[in-house]
Amino acid sequence: MIATSKDLRSDNHEETVHHHSNHYRDIDPCDLLMYLIENHDQVLSRDQILDRVWGLEYDGYDRAVDTHIKKLRAALGPCGAHVETVIKAGYMWKTNSGS
Repeated sequence: MIATSKDLRSDNHEETVHHHSNHYRDIDPCDLLMYLIENHDQVLSRDQILDRVWGLEYDGYDRAVDTHIKKLRAALGPCGAHVETVIKAGYMWKTNSGS
């Protein structure tokens, strides 16, 4: 599946992200990025993210999402600014972050 947001294109089949002329490979987890982009400008709770990205059987702590978000931001470089923390609510992909 390919998801796009403004000038960012993500392909979870190839596990690559393209931003302008930069190509990021092995974004982990790519499904998290896809879910955020598909639901851009909508706040997604940690539970929603866990259910959709890792499945209902996930038996971990919901704060594990925070760790994955941190890694995702780092992997995306300047595009990581699109991933916005919404205090006491969750995360969202902000399409107008200026990146």
